[in-house]
Amino acid sequence: MGYLQDHQHLVEQETEARKAQQIHAVLRHFLRIDDMSDLTCLHLGCTGGEITKEISSSFKHTTGLDIDLESIQFAHSNYGTPDKTFLLGDAAALPFAAQTFDVVICNHIYNYVHFPEHMMAEIERVMTCNGCCYFAATQFAHDAAGYPTRNLDYFRLRKLLRNFDIKDYTINVLTAPQTFQMRMGGLLPNIARRLPRAILSLLLPIFPSFIFVLKRKNQ
Repeated sequence: MGYLQDHQHLVEQETEARKAQQIHAVLRHFLRIDDMSDLTCLHLGCTGGEITKEISSSFKHTTGLDIDLESIQFAHSNYGTPDKTFLLGDAAALPFAAQTFDVVICNHIYNYVHFPEHMMAEIERVMTCNGCCYFAATQFAHDAAGYPTRNLDYFRLRKLLRNFDIKDYTINVLTAPQTFQMRMGGLLPNIARRLPRAILSLLLPIFPSFIFVLKRKNQ
């Protein structure tokens, strides 16, 4: 690699590591445990495996799944280990038995899936009875690589998740960025830290992105 490619690669690694830290912080807060080493994890839409690699150290076993063959081949070659597996598959038709995973991570992929309702049904199926799903989503996505996206607004996202009990972490993360390993910069976090929570709740439907943790109903 040349200097610019090396620099870009380092920036991408730092970005993915930061995303992994935020996911881990939210899950740790929701589950009220520091040690998740007895839990199994499924990472949907893992692409090249960078985030999967970062989060895998927290779990007993982590499975990364993606529909793109080249991404899975790269992830398997570079990051595959006995406690970290990468599989080719469709998030809307998961190749796993029911109640296989304690934690499912669905980080900004719903709008790339042709049938997101099927994906949510599959997530519910493969989650253990006391399992949870980290679900991050945007309503204004534009993919830089040109992949088509099918965005839902806040209310349609909530409808998509209607079969789950939803804990909305969006405001928590914005107002306590250090707790949840979020970067301090950016217009929205700076505004959020200056507004009362009641006002933020009213403004929530126009936020660009959201972070939810999902549980089975009545669990």
